[in-house]
Amino acid sequence: MDFTLYLSFITSSGKKSSMTIPGVRSDITKDEVSDLMNLIIEKNIFLSDKGFLVSAHGAKLTEKRSTELV
Repeated sequence: MDFTLYLSFITSSGKKSSMTIPGVRSDITKDEVSDLMNLIIEKNIFLSDKGFLVSAHGAKLTEKRSTELV
């Protein structure tokens, strides 16, 4: 199974911007995700076409399953 973390932020222009991180552990915690998002905002190293990331908006962990049919 493959897990992907989707992070959503509010930018300096008030719009939403998202980031995708593939290959995440399946047992990642809410606290770890929150800490990661806060660190990303604090370090201010990502600039999207909508501005700098200024606050966390949301996050979700998705799981992809594949089944061989042939």
